[in-house]
Amino acid sequence: MLRKLILLPCLLLAPLWAQSSAPHTVSDFLHHPQKGEPYEFWSYQFTFDNGTEAWLTFSRLQVPAIGQKVAAELSFHSFRGKNRSVGKQFPTDQWTEDRKNATISIRTDYFMKGLPGNGHHVRFATGKNEGYFLDLQFNSELATFIPKAQQSKEMPLSLAVQIPRSQVSGRIAIGKDTLHVQGQGTLIQSWHPRRLTDFAQQTITLSCPYGDGYTGSLVQGKNGTLAGHVIRIHRGNTSLLYPQRMVKNGSVIRIEWQAPQEPALVIDLSTTQQKYSVLSTVDSWMERQAAKVALGGDQMLLRGQNRTATGVQKWVVAGF
Repeated sequence: MLRKLILLPCLLLAPLWAQSSAPHTVSDFLHHPQKGEPYEFWSYQFTFDNGTEAWLTFSRLQVPAIGQKVAAELSFHSFRGKNRSVGKQFPTDQWTEDRKNATISIRTDYFMKGLPGNGHHVRFATGKNEGYFLDLQFNSELATFIPKAQQSKEMPLSLAVQIPRSQVSGRIAIGKDTLHVQGQGTLIQSWHPRRLTDFAQQTITLSCPYGDGYTGSLVQGKNGTLAGHVIRIHRGNTSLLYPQRMVKNGSVIRIEWQAPQEPALVIDLSTTQQKYSVLSTVDSWMERQAAKVALGGDQMLLRGQNRTATGVQKWVVAGF
């Protein structure tokens, strides 16, 4: 059950991140070393012209009694009418970084290659279960901001919208059923020195595959503090926005921005298209129990979208 959002102004009247754009650097994209028990996520979302959607996440996370692990997870929605997910975990020595070529690899079957933007290449390939495959290249990119992250004690979250929207093309497969696809993709990178559930009550991840909308991630802390940011896409131009307040009334969430001239974003949870547990990609009972501790409990994700006269706004809501 999603916890009720309380009407609260953003306690951080000055943004956590400087509102200035900067070119991508290798250091922006590669793993960010942190003290404590660090977590980091590279989260892709793809919307293809044939109606299929895909979510791909590479991560570094803490597993109880084991320590740091790396993982790769892939989910398909409406792959020939099927919704399927798969996940893999690896020891950290399987994670390699090539600064010269801006490449992160897990073994040879999983990689993120090249700086985010035009030419960025991502791959996931496993024979687990039926076998799952994704190999896509980014072919264009909207102008974006790379805010320099500055964590606060209350909300120790860093975030970068690495790719707010880009054309993608390549192949996806389940088993021997392979599809050649084209569509749109995004990449959001986040990192924090302890479990998100230790300080966050709810997160909302946004992406805009077509037309006007938002790409980014917003987090509401357990004390009501808001953090995160989005890239606003409007008529092919981009701008950086921070949340001012969030209000939940029944199944409707209303997000207002620190820029008062920007229209509020409304998310209607009654239009949820998919509901699933983040543990759905974990196979064994023992791994599932360890993952629950690592993530601070099971997490239910709600996925849906808003269609307007000027665009398509997709959202993923996680309530802790």
